[in-house]
Amino acid sequence: MSSEIDLKFDKIKLIQFGDLKVKPKKLDKEMELRLRTLDLSTLDGVQEAEEVLSSCFESDNRQVKQFMHENMTSVQLSVLQAYLIGGKQVVDMTLQGAMSAGGVDG
Repeated sequence: MSSEIDLKFDKIKLIQFGDLKVKPKKLDKEMELRLRTLDLSTLDGVQEAEEVLSSCFESDNRQVKQFMHENMTSVQLSVLQAYLIGGKQVVDMTLQGAMSAGGVDG
């Protein structure tokens, strides 16, 4: 028998924004749907994304939102979006897809 693991789920872990380390709250279905429908292709969409993404961090949401606004690109926001929706596995799949589409060998 093989001890290889095909699928693994981890606990919710801290996310670091500059010096701030925060743990996202557990998402309810409404918040998950809001996250899934974010459109980061417009300025209004990025501003909405900052609002929705930062609201996933409860008491630290103001500091997180400020950090996002001052330091994060729309690509970084979309990586955070993927992480909050599905964890590291979804981020890995998203980045692999982006590299394949761009013709970058990983």
